[in-house]
Amino acid sequence: MTAFILLSVISIITFFVTGTLLTKDIIENLIYDELTTELELNEQAINNWLNERNRDLTIIVTNLQDDEAIQQLLLGHEKPTIRNHLMRRIQIEVTQDDYFEGIFLLNLDGQVVLSTDSAMLNQSHRNAPHFLQGQQASYISPPRSNPNYNNIIISTPIRDQLGKVIGVIGGQLNIDYLSETIFTPTITNKTDEVYLVGSDKQPLTKTRFPVPNNEINTKPIQITLVDKSELGHGIYKNYHGESVIGVYRWLPNLEATILAERAESEALAETSYLIIIGSGMALLMIIISIVVALWTTAQIIKPIDILTKVATAISNGDWSQKIPLDRTDEVGELARAFDSMAKQLKESFVMLELRVLQRTQRLELVANLSERLNAILDLGHLLHELVHQVQETFNYYYVHVYLLDEENEDLVMMSGVGHIGTELKSKGHLIHLHAKTSLVAKAARTGELVTAGDVRITEDWLPNPLLPDTLSEIAVPILVEGTVLGVLDVQANEVNALDESDANLLRSLANQVSVALRNAQLFEQTEQRAIELAEAKELAESANQAKSEFLSNMSHELRTPLNGILGYTQILKQGKNITASQDRGLSIIQQSGQHLLTLINDILDLSKIEARKMEIYPVSIYLSQFLEGVAGIVGMRAEQKGMTFNYETRTNLPVGVNADEKRLRQILLNLLTNAIKFTDKGHVSFRVSVIGGSWASNNQSNSNHETVIIRFEVVDTGVGMTSEQLERIYLPFEQVGDRQRRAEGTGLGLAITRKLVEAMGGELQVTSTLGKGSKFWFEIQLPVIDVTPQTNKQHRQIVVGYKGKRHKVLVVDDKDYNRLVLVDMIGPLGFELFEAENGQEGVAQALKHKPEVVIIDLVMPVMTGFEAVERMRQMPELQDTLIIAATASAFKQDQNQLMLAGCNAFLAKPIDFAELLEIFEKNLDIEWLYEEKPHPSLIEMSPTSDDLDSATSEIVAPPPEELEILFDFALRGNMRKIKRRIIYIKTLDEQYTPFANKLEALAKGYKEKAVLAFIKTYMGIQE
Repeated sequence: MTAFILLSVISIITFFVTGTLLTKDIIENLIYDELTTELELNEQAINNWLNERNRDLTIIVTNLQDDEAIQQLLLGHEKPTIRNHLMRRIQIEVTQDDYFEGIFLLNLDGQVVLSTDSAMLNQSHRNAPHFLQGQQASYISPPRSNPNYNNIIISTPIRDQLGKVIGVIGGQLNIDYLSETIFTPTITNKTDEVYLVGSDKQPLTKTRFPVPNNEINTKPIQITLVDKSELGHGIYKNYHGESVIGVYRWLPNLEATILAERAESEALAETSYLIIIGSGMALLMIIISIVVALWTTAQIIKPIDILTKVATAISNGDWSQKIPLDRTDEVGELARAFDSMAKQLKESFVMLELRVLQRTQRLELVANLSERLNAILDLGHLLHELVHQVQETFNYYYVHVYLLDEENEDLVMMSGVGHIGTELKSKGHLIHLHAKTSLVAKAARTGELVTAGDVRITEDWLPNPLLPDTLSEIAVPILVEGTVLGVLDVQANEVNALDESDANLLRSLANQVSVALRNAQLFEQTEQRAIELAEAKELAESANQAKSEFLSNMSHELRTPLNGILGYTQILKQGKNITASQDRGLSIIQQSGQHLLTLINDILDLSKIEARKMEIYPVSIYLSQFLEGVAGIVGMRAEQKGMTFNYETRTNLPVGVNADEKRLRQILLNLLTNAIKFTDKGHVSFRVSVIGGSWASNNQSNSNHETVIIRFEVVDTGVGMTSEQLERIYLPFEQVGDRQRRAEGTGLGLAITRKLVEAMGGELQVTSTLGKGSKFWFEIQLPVIDVTPQTNKQHRQIVVGYKGKRHKVLVVDDKDYNRLVLVDMIGPLGFELFEAENGQEGVAQALKHKPEVVIIDLVMPVMTGFEAVERMRQMPELQDTLIIAATASAFKQDQNQLMLAGCNAFLAKPIDFAELLEIFEKNLDIEWLYEEKPHPSLIEMSPTSDDLDSATSEIVAPPPEELEILFDFALRGNMRKIKRRIIYIKTLDEQYTPFANKLEALAKGYKEKAVLAFIKTYMGIQE
């Protein structure tokens, strides 16, 4: 009955809803057509209004462009009278046409030269669309509505008498006038509304209701802004939250959306009336259907309803139900068949529930057992727990576990239950993999489960005397990714006691055992690996410690004799009576010592890099002076080899940067000296340029908050390298090239250079062609700072003494020749010197003589320099003493420890005499005394004013045109071209040779400022 009634109701409702929806769809389409027509009429009205304003502006242009005054103003012939005249004319035009808020003139540069709005004068509209497009033809800008720009701009070109465009005139229209062009709703459609919304979601015309936050973000606006569709429609919430039927369209020329909307309540009023009538008719039809259904139920559906109730009760588990029908017709036959079927289902369901219960219990036991096994990582404990848990859980007669020994092809019994399992394991019980009378071996060979319901009639089974009651058996292989690890063997003391359910159970259990077994094996391997790694780490740390100690000791032992060699070389080279031959010999000794020191430093630097102890210490660098110094060093080496060296700065460089001066110089010199070493002819170029950074973006103004990215390039025309050689050049002790060049170094330069570049945040890159040359470059980012040029740290004259009181200096060193070097260096300057050969004696001498300066070594017997410095600082008498650590140690941690101990300065051995004097000058109230004449070996190759005055009287300058060429080269800093031009000047006349030789000496030393000053002197240019 219920079904019949429901079917009737559904049919009536379906008919009613379908009719209602069709009616509503027809009415909606009619409303869409009305609104579309209304929208198109308003769109046309807006376009007509804009076209009329454009014609108005054209009329204004026609009235103005015949006036010569406007041409004079636009062409730049401005006079006050012209401007006033044109202003009056434009104001008259604006007054006559109420739609224009203002008019302005633009010249061909896009600049406002005349405007009714004085704030617009001299503004640049060069990139504005109304200027760019207004030069070609009339242009109307899309309307905008915001506090700064509440109008429409129309523009058109102004032409002269020949038709040539000489400017653009623009007019400003208030967008409020657009609202006057919109149609008002009719009396019959009181809720109709048409309005414009700009691309910024701002309303451009008046609306029926106030717009919240002055922004319209309804669904049509979102659609048109994304899709730019031509026409859309639908039912949606408008800006006031009212449900409306609307049509909308994107207007590309105005960059706005036009919408025509009608309130849904008004639009669908007729539909609501039809729905009320239809609902009444549908209700009447439903009542009639129910009456018919009740009568029909009594005649036909009642027996079927009884069968349905009984079936439902049976499906809910009530098997006692009987069908109370005693009929001889077809319904009675159906009832009797149903009773028979219910009885059979009851019996089947009882058996099924019993089997499901048993299987569920076994699965729960397997899951619990697997969870316990996976928590065990010890292999022996795992297997022992496995066999015992399986036997106890499932009440099997006996359980074994065998693991496969692949090397010997044996299955070794690893665990079994009870005293029998203990006995078999102690005897080393095993089964050969290829045994023919073993179910265990068969399962391992085939990787398949093997079962025997009655072992007595199984041909490939051999009885075990220790297990006489075995009657059935299952052997399950334990597999990991298809590989047999072992076999789980289960035995029962009844025939056919192990059925298919046991087989499935043991398969599942074997899979879980394989995972647990694999985890246990991996755990054992991991523990072993951890032990090995710990031992390896301990050995590596011990080796690194030994290596560091060795390098520290070697540094001290190698630098100590070098201190004596290079120290006395500096002392002897300052002698007044040395000959040129002796000076040459001393230079060779000094260069050899410096070369040896460089090799020591390279090995130590590589060690620091490998131990990750290399640190970067930025300082302030006057960049141009720093680069000129590097170029000067390399330029002299190139000159000695007879090749050309070019130093170029391709862009403006910052005055100062913050970088590790020592490491940056080491990188550049390594790359440049390598280039010279592997170049026999041609040239080597050193190029520096700025490629980025905030300093380059901010008009290259120096600021402590700016950064700069600098590229350094070294290009040569040398031997080049193959691709195979390029792969090896960064390896330590690896050298490319012929044997003669390989003998010139250690092969550490590029390995160290690459690591230093990476430490400074860059990446060393290289390209090379065999036989043509190579190019190395890197880029680093550095902070820009304000610095002043640094004076040359080397004294131009020999220091012979100092003014002021006589200072006491204590030298503490266990090596007598190290003490003698210092005594001979500073003794002749007038210092009062004392000596001590260990730290303990140094403390006593310091307390006794109270020196102003203590120069102390670190590694000494009896008491080290560290201990001695700490004790001195504890004495009130020595609190203000200048303590200088002079050590052969190359490790920074020693320097840091010295500073913490109380040292004021640090000197690395071999001691640089000039550096020592600089420390004295900074920390003591001292003024040096120099020789009256500068030492020949220390004179800087830059002319003084006296030199230039004397040169003017003794040197004949070349012709003025040659001086101009040289002056141009000097301004660009191109020393290479200057040296080439000097060769030409020497061929002009012998009288120019002194001039050429003097200029050549300055150019070879890369003294750019001196070269420029020298040339200016002979050109008569005053500084």
